[in-house]
Amino acid sequence: PRDDGIVYVKATTRGDSTTSCGGIPGWICNSVMFYNSGPASSIIVSASPSVLDADGLDISEVTAYVEDINRNPVENGTDVEFRTNLGSFGGEKEITVGTSGECVLSYAHVTYTSQVVNLDEYCLDNQVAEADITAQTEYSSDMTIIDLLGTICSAGNSVIDAPDQITYGLMFFASIAVKDAFGNPICNSLVKISWSGTPDFKSTNAIGIASFTLTAPPPDTVSTMDYLRFEFEFDGDECSKGKSIEFIP
Repeated sequence: PRDDGIVYVKATTRGDSTTSCGGIPGWICNSVMFYNSGPASSIIVSASPSVLDADGLDISEVTAYVEDINRNPVENGTDVEFRTNLGSFGGEKEITVGTSGECVLSYAHVTYTSQVVNLDEYCLDNQVAEADITAQTEYSSDMTIIDLLGTICSAGNSVIDAPDQITYGLMFFASIAVKDAFGNPICNSLVKISWSGTPDFKSTNAIGIASFTLTAPPPDTVSTMDYLRFEFEFDGDECSKGKSIEFIP
């Protein structure tokens, strides 16, 4: 008997003088082969493409190939669990048995959709996050990675946090959350703040925020209205955003 899970059945019967089986005249024969599938014991997962925009729209096709202990296909309907730390899945999560050339394969296929992130994990280039994609059956699991990329800076998505009014001579805080055109934070972007006081420079942190400590001017030294201007850049692209502030007695 075979020990690889493959079943081979051959049937032979008498024919006539026009028939032959295996070179022996007067016989008729035919055969069939099938798999005696066992439980899923190995899995390999892949994603194509493996680099996406972190925009909540870009997609990748994720496929998990599953075999039993004899490296044969497993049954239709075998469950595969897909997990990720970022993004979402859509599509069938059960095994389908199909063919690729002369090979018989059992696989589960889902569509992964990226997401906008709240934390820039890298702070060096336009990659903002890494999505870990895990596919698991009852006895085994495998993982692959999809890189999520940010894009150019966006004044419209960036948010200033500063008071509308401040008393002359008092210290106050102003910050900006720098975002890209998808809405992801931009880390390690140098931000310049300009106003009637001394300009200052700060770099954004992993959530895209640059914070400044400022002191309102003494009374009667400047106009009652001023304008805080934040200038920042990412990957050679420059952006700016501002906010009016009023000084009061």
